Amino acid sequence: MAQTMINGALFQLTATWSNGRPVMTTWHAVVEASGARPTAVANTAAKVNTAWITNVLPLLPDNYSFTGCRWTDLNSEDGATGVAGAGPQTGGDVSTAGTPPNVGVLVTKNFAGAGRNKRTGRVFLPGNLETLIDENGIVSSGKLTQLQNGLAAFKAGVETGTLPVGAASVALVVAHTPSVIVTQSVTRRLPDPDGLLSSDPITGFTAQPLVSGIKRRVGR
Repeated sequence: MAQTMINGALFQLTATWSNGRPVMTTWHAVVEASGARPTAVANTAAKVNTAWITNVLPLLPDNYSFTGCRWTDLNSEDGATGVAGAGPQTGGDVSTAGTPPNVGVLVTKNFAGAGRNKRTGRVFLPGNLETLIDENGIVSSGKLTQLQNGLAAFKAGVETGTLPVGAASVALVVAHTPSVIVTQSVTRRLPDPDGLLSSDPITGFTAQPLVSGIKRRVGR
């Protein structure tokens, strides 16, 4: 069995760094289909690619090379999968030297009603320009605003305008992992690998001022 989400879809944006290391950025969406779901999700993946290339890629270092996205229909356990290619296309920020790929900006995916019971989502944007980070690891406010605006435009690009063929509506969401209570020596709640994901529409983005790092992205 596998986790599912009603009308849900997973889009994993794929890229490589200049040292050959893979970079992946994950987004969930609710895709209401007006026709065949595989067609709706596949065409939504193409629109996700276009929105990313138009609004976010120009803000990322030229070390970043975007190649497209892998999509999965989460509406059922046997949902269709596929790949929407779109590259390679490199980041547009080439003004000065950049940081390693494991150092970048962590952005919060906001939604209404976030709290202890439902946590906000996150997206990590790899790399940054050395000149935009001070000695305390704080990213310049101008760059944070630029990234927030770029992601907001990306979201609008996915959700508005001409709908993907086969789709009645598309909304980027924060997906919440289901859990089950397991009784061992004590009773506790664990992630349910076969449960139903819930979700909330993304309402905006907040870029964190302190530079962030991801160990898996360190080039070797």
